[in-house]
Amino acid sequence: PELHSAILPNTLKYIEGLKCKWFITINNINNRVNETKENFELLLKDYDLTIDTYDTGGTKMDFMHSCERLNNYAKSCDPSIGYFWLEDDWLINSDKMLASDIKKLFKNNLCHISLANRNELSFNPGIWSKDLFEHVICTYPVDKTRAIVRHYCKLDRYHDVGRTWQKNNLKGIQTWKLV
Repeated sequence: PELHSAILPNTLKYIEGLKCKWFITINNINNRVNETKENFELLLKDYDLTIDTYDTGGTKMDFMHSCERLNNYAKSCDPSIGYFWLEDDWLINSDKMLASDIKKLFKNNLCHISLANRNELSFNPGIWSKDLFEHVICTYPVDKTRAIVRHYCKLDRYHDVGRTWQKNNLKGIQTWKLV
C-alpha cells in the first residue's frame, strides 16, 4: 500500500478532468491483500471502482486468464475514448495532462499510445483504442496483433519504480517469481 500511496496521487493529477472507471486486480505479494484493497478504495474514493483480489503469490494469473478477466471488464463498460492501461508500480514523470495527450495524439481506429516510451505494443502504461483493446484481449498471442496497429506513438510519461521497490522490500525477488 505504501508504494500505491506514493504513486497514485500523481496519476490522479495526470488524468484530472477525465471520467475513469477503475478495474484493479490485487495479487498477494506480501500478505497484505486486504490492506492494499482498503488503500485503493481510499485513494480512489471519487471513482467507479471494481477490485478483484487473489490470495495466490505474485502474478500467478497467466495471460489467457488475464485476457478472460479483461474481456469481462470490457463488457461491463463502454468507454468513450478507450482504455488507459496502468501498472501499479509505474510513476508518472511528467507535468502534462492525459486529456491534452489524447486530444493531440489519439486516433479512434486501432490506436495505441505508449506512455512508457516503448517502441512497440506492450502492457506497460498506455492508451488503447476500444477496437484495438478488444481485438488484443480476444486474440492470442499478442505479438501477432502488433501488426494491426494503425496509429502508434510513444510518450515518455511513466517509468518503472517497482524494480527498486522489489529490491528494497522483497530482497530483490521479482513478484512473478513468488508463485
